[in-house]
Amino acid sequence: MITWVVTISFCILIVGFAFWHLPVLRVARQRKLARGIGVAVEHRSPFLAGTVDSLEKLVAGVAEQLALTSRQKERVRIASNVCDLGLCGVPSQLLRKDLEWSPEEQATFERHAASGAVMLRANRLLAEYAPIVRHHHSRYESDPSAPVESRVISACSDYLQLIRHVGTDRALVALDRQSGFHYDPAVVTAIREVVSKSE
Repeated sequence: MITWVVTISFCILIVGFAFWHLPVLRVARQRKLARGIGVAVEHRSPFLAGTVDSLEKLVAGVAEQLALTSRQKERVRIASNVCDLGLCGVPSQLLRKDLEWSPEEQATFERHAASGAVMLRANRLLAEYAPIVRHHHSRYESDPSAPVESRVISACSDYLQLIRHVGTDRALVALDRQSGFHYDPAVVTAIREVVSKSE
């Protein structure tokens, strides 16, 4: 009788351990794979140089400011690493072009969100991030139901590109002007809060 009790208790312990740790291990694997993808895409796209770390840090701060759930915080950080995966399908000469793009070239670039989502759906480990990546350049006014993680990445990634060209103050003004149209107003406010805390 005691042997059965010990055996059953041990089995319950093992099952409980597996249920507790398997999701943690899965997220760790997702994080590692996404990080590798992000670094690879960054090296291929000169205009993204140095943004993988800064984007992940910014989206984490914004997610905290918005009081997202712990799972949403993790999802937005991982998705920020793979959001530009679709750029692998954009010709390298276009990504390195200094001059203004033609309408056809702009359209090619804009397809990278949809392409990235398709690529992610083909990977069982990262497939859950496909909807976030698919909508990470959607305009807020035309797609207000896009995942909150997408809306965070959209504003944060554009903000980081803007500060490279016009500086922090003018980048924030540009976000404010598009708040409610291109960007989620709550996300824009959160970016302002995060930036003010870091100064």
